[in-house]
Amino acid sequence: VVDSTGDANFRRTLQSYLKREIRPDGKVSPIKKVESKPSESDHLIQLADMICGSVARSFTHSTEHASVYRDIVKSHEVNVQYWPN
Repeated sequence: VVDSTGDANFRRTLQSYLKREIRPDGKVSPIKKVESKPSESDHLIQLADMICGSVARSFTHSTEHASVYRDIVKSHEVNVQYWPN
């Protein structure tokens, strides 16, 4: 489930990317369906938005406060990847 923010083309491209790239065994993607929901109706989507926003802000803003929230979640990071390149 992903936030429904963004146009239909972005959501379609994201779904294709996830199905193509997320393959733990290198062969079959565990992702069968990608569903869009508005973040205000799902607390987990809100949490994901907040974390992603914190990470994104730390890369895109040059103020001293840009990394404050990122510092809170940084110890839980496994990988940070820009998408799309």
